[in-house]
Amino acid sequence: MVKYDYSYQLADNQGDSRVASNQYIIAHDTGNDNNQGPDSAQNEAAYMRNNWTVAYTQAIAGHDRVYIVGSPGYVAYGAGSPANERSPYQIELAHYADPALARSAYVNYVNSIRDYAAKYGIPLVLDGPDNGIKSHKWVSDNLWGDHQDPYGYLSRIGISKAQFAADLANGIGASNKPVDNTGGAKQVDFNAFNGSRPLDGSIGILWVTKPGGAVVYSKPGTGNKTKDYKQQASGWLVTRVEGNYYQIATNQWLAASDIVARIYADNWTGATVVLTRDLYPTPTPQSHVGLGSKPLPKGSQWLVGEYKDGHINIGGWVSTKDVQVI
Repeated sequence: MVKYDYSYQLADNQGDSRVASNQYIIAHDTGNDNNQGPDSAQNEAAYMRNNWTVAYTQAIAGHDRVYIVGSPGYVAYGAGSPANERSPYQIELAHYADPALARSAYVNYVNSIRDYAAKYGIPLVLDGPDNGIKSHKWVSDNLWGDHQDPYGYLSRIGISKAQFAADLANGIGASNKPVDNTGGAKQVDFNAFNGSRPLDGSIGILWVTKPGGAVVYSKPGTGNKTKDYKQQASGWLVTRVEGNYYQIATNQWLAASDIVARIYADNWTGATVVLTRDLYPTPTPQSHVGLGSKPLPKGSQWLVGEYKDGHINIGGWVSTKDVQVI
């Protein structure tokens, strides 16, 4: 459960008085690497309240709570027009140098988005063409602006866009779904999608995100649709990728536009790892200066954002010698 803190909420005579339409929730990050300490979110909330005439959102997600600034349900000044008018809830993800605090803030970020999506009846679909959860990047690409958040910062802390979409759609640590086999395709549960490296010769896992389900293609190409669909929120092992299509069984392919996928490659990206010892991650692969006030514990699990020079980025860099893929 998210703890909401209203200490920095705008007064009744502050902020926009227009009611927003319930179309989008917009996901931002603060973009402020000069403010990455334990009080990062509180600092951002205080600054936003004092400068609301310039810009503000409804919320800032921190490691231990979510600060409410603008009033949910009303227009805020976070993404420009017309996105502001369509968004009853916009939320910033605060930056943290400590990977553990960054992860805790991410959990609050996702859970708060899910809370307000339920409140306003907004679909838990990330960056789709219709109503749903929109990144600030989506707003820039489709409506107005040049902001690219939050994907750069999410990648830094080990969260891919696919992971973010799955966590929004299903919740972090969602319970297992029943497993069955259909036409040779191997269905997987959410825990497998979220944290396990697949076996049996598969190269990754995908999760169907399209409302109403994803059409099955007999082979790659828009002219090869079948009458079969895979249900929204079902997960499947991937055996091959060709262009924008993912094979899940013989003569069964799904389009990239209908799914999110995690493909396990030789470069480690997208894998989940467990630490084999307590350690401090570093800001670069070559650095010997550890990040954070305490080490990441042995046995903790992390999603890999990228690989470079024998090191992987899990929100900070660690040697591949100190982890195991799971």
